[in-house]
Amino acid sequence: MDKRTLLALVAMVVFFALVNFIYPILFPQPKAPPKPAQTAQSGAGTPVITGDSVGPVDSAGSADTVGAAEEPVVEPEAVPAVPARDVLVETPEYSAVFTEAGGRLKSLTLKKYKATRRGGKAPVKNQELVVTVPGQEELPLSLRVYINEADYLDLSSMRFAADKEALKVEGTPGKIVFTGRTNKGLELERTYTFSPGSYLIGQTVKATNLSQRSAYAGRLGMTLVANPFDGRSGRYDYVAGFLGGQLFTAAVGKAGAKLRDLGASAQSEWLGYMSQYFLTAMVLGGQGSGQADPAGLRFQAAQRPPQGTLIVASWPMSLNPGGADGFDFSVYYGPKDNLALESAGHSLDRSVDLGWFGFLARPLAWLLRAFYGLVGNYGLAIIIVTILIKVALAPLTAKSYKSMKQMQKLQP
Repeated sequence: MDKRTLLALVAMVVFFALVNFIYPILFPQPKAPPKPAQTAQSGAGTPVITGDSVGPVDSAGSADTVGAAEEPVVEPEAVPAVPARDVLVETPEYSAVFTEAGGRLKSLTLKKYKATRRGGKAPVKNQELVVTVPGQEELPLSLRVYINEADYLDLSSMRFAADKEALKVEGTPGKIVFTGRTNKGLELERTYTFSPGSYLIGQTVKATNLSQRSAYAGRLGMTLVANPFDGRSGRYDYVAGFLGGQLFTAAVGKAGAKLRDLGASAQSEWLGYMSQYFLTAMVLGGQGSGQADPAGLRFQAAQRPPQGTLIVASWPMSLNPGGADGFDFSVYYGPKDNLALESAGHSLDRSVDLGWFGFLARPLAWLLRAFYGLVGNYGLAIIIVTILIKVALAPLTAKSYKSMKQMQKLQP
């Protein structure tokens, strides 16, 4: 081996050593990234949740993202409930507040009648006929959908959307429509009608079965909730009604049992709660097809402190898929004034019990009101009526005096 060949061989060995040993030490290469973790197999292109990221899965089943292969549980976003609004109604006779929560009545205050003073110390205020107490959740005019004779769906918390925020009634009647729908497809449309000069609140309920597959057979009822109008129970506070053609009255604690014994009967006009001067009552003579048969009516009453006295009236309701029916649940909130009661109809004037001599007292009361309308003073009206009674009875009085004179002649 000559010298030139030996130098070439040494040079090649040094170069090989530089390339393979010295250069990697002086210029280290970056480490290769780790192999991606594989996920559970899925269809091509299907998103797979891996940690916080989502990527398409290839045909081999490996994701193009790095992370755990366990899919987290994702809760659906909660849809906030629409808050129930209050709807104010003003008429010349009263102011009332309804709520979209169940389409119920929250308060009703008479404008022409003052509350009774307590010991002469409490300030005089307008009379409230819807009185709520602390802890009371039940409100008047709550609808009930009965599944059978005992079980029912309380619609108090269901939102009934109102078609207006406020109503002022002056010269002509006004209406408010509340519409609600259950998750089973039963739509209830409540139309309240307010008339100037009247304490009767008209209410019609249209029930529509929006389901196209199943029929509905049950009952539809409404609840009155009453508390003593002056805040405390009085001797003249009763559950009352005109049932079976006569006035029904019962103490609050005994009304439920008496109503069960009475049962449904024809000529049942109204049922409610009354004191000596005021009345709240629901009309029972409805216009719906289910209300045509008096035997279908069911009513009950119960005392549930601190909620108050609950009075319920219900009627049969049978709806085919897509079918509808109407019900009349009108209510009276007002004074036991004969004119107001007579104008409201439905025998509400029978809540004023005049006893055995009612056949005489009623025409005299009408005469007294007529003269009051002329003179504007009840004192003068009473004097005029008294004089007229004396004149009408004058022949009988003269005959009585003549008979007394004749009897005097018989004395020894």
